Amino acid sequence: MPTEKKVFGSFWVLVLVMLLARPVWAATIEVESDEDEPTGTPTVVISPAEKAPVEKVIPTSTPTPLPEPTLAPTAPPTVAPTSVTGEGTVGPEEKMGTQKPRPRVRVSDKVNFFSFVQAGYLVGDPTEVQGIGTVVGIGNVENFTVGQKSAVDIDAARYPVKKGDLFFVYRCDRSIQELHLGHLGFQVENLGLVEVIEVQKLRHLVVVKKSFKPFMAGDQVVPYENEVKRWKRAQIKKPLPDQPIRAYVAGLDGARGHFSASDHILITAGSKKGVVEGQKFSLFEVHQGEFDKEDLGIPTGVAQVLYCGPECSIATILTSHEPIEAGFQAVYRP
Repeated sequence: MPTEKKVFGSFWVLVLVMLLARPVWAATIEVESDEDEPTGTPTVVISPAEKAPVEKVIPTSTPTPLPEPTLAPTAPPTVAPTSVTGEGTVGPEEKMGTQKPRPRVRVSDKVNFFSFVQAGYLVGDPTEVQGIGTVVGIGNVENFTVGQKSAVDIDAARYPVKKGDLFFVYRCDRSIQELHLGHLGFQVENLGLVEVIEVQKLRHLVVVKKSFKPFMAGDQVVPYENEVKRWKRAQIKKPLPDQPIRAYVAGLDGARGHFSASDHILITAGSKKGVVEGQKFSLFEVHQGEFDKEDLGIPTGVAQVLYCGPECSIATILTSHEPIEAGFQAVYRP
């Protein structure tokens, strides 16, 4: 019996070996060459000779949607500011929208308040200043300057006065003439600043705080605030004129015939012609041409407007190559 069991077992071993020896369909795996160093995961490729069934690849996650492009905000078309040139006509540059806005200027930063006040201004008639009182002398003093005491006569009903009030003393009796244009107006000369130190019934005692020129009895006073308002108007930036302006130089101080750098002069053009504070004029000495030749203009300096009135402007001479005289030409070119 043991021999039969051994034979029976060997028989089944032989059958198993024969079954394993039969050919089978097997899948082969091909891997992409790494010569190009692909960035993705290597893929499994089934050889077509082996006719293996093709498996459908089902994505395991929802694909990430592409982000929507963001659109930059569209800026509105820029339209250059237009200005009227000539008699209601628009220049060709404005029509095409290429004209640049005119520069805006104001009184120079180098000019302080008191320098501005000292320069004065021009009026057509002395009554335009609207003085509120008159200087009254004390003792035998004729001219008052810094530190001296004086008195002012001010109508209390018109302008109530209290201790500490400030007033500018001015004079407006000089007629300004120009060789080519004749009478231009009256010069307002600011002479000094006074402060009320004692309020009385009829007159008020003042002390001179600042002096531009000595003043005397009979000169008039205006409130300090009046000059502050004029200064603030000059501080406002205004566009420069877009047309040439030609004017004359006139002297503010009748005792002087020549002017140089830092002196104040009068230019016979004002806001009615487009002049603004901060505008610069080139100054020329003009020699008449002989035998129908053109006049010869010799540059003599540059002046900048401090204050602009309706008809005339006050300017400071910035540079002078030679003495400036009344009658010279002042020319602005945009």
